[in-house]
Amino acid sequence: MTIRPATQQDIPTLAAMRVQQLIDEGDTPNDDLYPRLLPYFEQALADGSLLQLVCEEEGRPVATAAVIYYLFPPSFDDLA
Repeated sequence: MTIRPATQQDIPTLAAMRVQQLIDEGDTPNDDLYPRLLPYFEQALADGSLLQLVCEEEGRPVATAAVIYYLFPPSFDDLA
């Protein structure tokens, strides 16, 4: 098993796995989602707002994990 950061070449696989994840979670499939995921992954990987990991078994992607970075505005509990 190998775990590595996703690259731009992984985007079609990431999009397909995201679609399958949502279906597995009980969402109703929609043909509009996959093409919208492609530019999302392209932009988020390029600008560093997404750290996507790909787990491969014998060179085949079998799982992914993600950390999405986004800024929160300051609050009373966190003035930063």
